[in-house]
Amino acid sequence: MIGLHPRTRDSCIAGFVAVLVILIIQQLADVTEFHYDSGQYWSLSEFRPFAEIPPGRRGYLYPLLLAPVNWLSQVMHGSKIPYRIASSLVYGIALSGFVTTFFLRVFKGEATVARRLVVPVLVALIFPGLLLYPLSDLPALLLIIAAISLAGGKRPSSVLHYAVIGALCYAAYNVRTIYLFPSLVLGTFLTLNARGAGCRAVAAALFLAGAGVLAVPQVLINNHLYGVNSPWVATFGKSSLMASQLRHGIAIDKYETSISPSDPSPQVVYLSPGGRAILESNRDFNVEPTVGKYLNIALHEPVYFLLAFLRHAIGGLDVRDGTVYVTVRSGDRDVWSAVHFAFLWLATVTMLLLVPWRSVKVLPIFLLLLPAILIIPGAVETRFLLPAHLVLYGCVASQFGFEEFGRQLKRRPLAGLGIADFMPRVLQYRRG
Repeated sequence: MIGLHPRTRDSCIAGFVAVLVILIIQQLADVTEFHYDSGQYWSLSEFRPFAEIPPGRRGYLYPLLLAPVNWLSQVMHGSKIPYRIASSLVYGIALSGFVTTFFLRVFKGEATVARRLVVPVLVALIFPGLLLYPLSDLPALLLIIAAISLAGGKRPSSVLHYAVIGALCYAAYNVRTIYLFPSLVLGTFLTLNARGAGCRAVAAALFLAGAGVLAVPQVLINNHLYGVNSPWVATFGKSSLMASQLRHGIAIDKYETSISPSDPSPQVVYLSPGGRAILESNRDFNVEPTVGKYLNIALHEPVYFLLAFLRHAIGGLDVRDGTVYVTVRSGDRDVWSAVHFAFLWLATVTMLLLVPWRSVKVLPIFLLLLPAILIIPGAVETRFLLPAHLVLYGCVASQFGFEEFGRQLKRRPLAGLGIADFMPRVLQYRRG
């Protein structure tokens, strides 16, 4: 690395270490079977004729990106080593590279090798399942961060700037549909931020053109499967995925997926008190859910829904099933939960006391948090709140330092004690 700029050298070192850490975790876990959602993505990524594409609620892009890795796996008689190597390279380089750079810019931190390793190491320790299995959560988040990073740079010097952002936004949406909403907000912001009415029109057209290029395969698939020329990821003729998730969120606070032979069903649910009664009294919504019907019920039961949202949010932050597919139920992992809440305390103190908020741009943080906020009304799995967790990891990577952390706690002890007192109460509330 002789002759490299110090920042480039640090990025390369951090990337190499991050890839190595993830690869070691992959090898130690030794996953040989992809279950449920991950298994569906893996199956969809098999090369097949266009006419044999199966219907479903998943976009085409993530299976397409997995396809070369799946092909190599088949060449190696079903070995998962190609996936382990590919995911370690992609996630290690991305999380220590442009993702950490994004947070360092947002939270005004200094780039070092140690700081670049914080995000990938925390993801590997707290959410190892997102690295071990082919799931859409992390790829979609990486794509939207790339789009926000590109949009947050200097004013575009090329028309391709807007088109590339549009393509990245559609890619994030196609991989995981909840990212439609930050994509729309980002596209609107880009358009309004352009100088003059003519430039705004051009910016909007280029953004849509970039999205449109990646949408063409989805339109072809929808036409083949449903006879509908639409760029949206959906199963036409049935209730929407969003409405179905909202219905589940009334009755279920949180769920996890078990691969334990002792569990009669793979889905372990934690029921919401009073949720079933609400669904029984609104059978029309229960049979045929729509967003409009959901909002009408929420307006008539505001207290119940506010408490339910609080339980969902706390449950999503209480990461007891970071492996995604569990063999030990969450209720039996109190020690890990306590350790994780201690980290949340540290991250919260860092965010409140160490971040120079007057110079921080809030829009990028809002765009990242938006999918996590919008998922809260539905039935929550902890990985659904990954954007919120990643913001905390990025904050710690950018601003945490033992000396400054201790100094701030001495200056404002009540703030630290208040948060420390609140965390166990949150844990007790979720379990109750």
